[in-house]
Amino acid sequence: ASSHWPLLQLLNGVDLLVGGGGYNTVHEARATGTALLALTQQRLYDCQNRRVCEPEQVRDENDLFVKVGGFLGNWSPDSQKCARYLNGATQAADIINQF
Repeated sequence: ASSHWPLLQLLNGVDLLVGGGGYNTVHEARATGTALLALTQQRLYDCQNRRVCEPEQVRDENDLFVKVGGFLGNWSPDSQKCARYLNGATQAADIINQF
């Protein structure tokens, strides 16, 4: 097993992210255009099920197998994403340089 934090640094090389519905997981997947399947968790401080879109929701283990199978059925080596996300710091520096 391997651990890496923050995961954002690796998401441009990921085709499908399977995880929870936490703030960072969801927003980093969206920022990089990474497909997401999320098993949301009940939290006192967070409404994960509101953050995750219906097609991304995984209800249980069987639902996960079905959705991953559907993703893999449509996946091909030619369909690998090569998206890049814009870093807010880079955008801010560009705006400052205009002045």
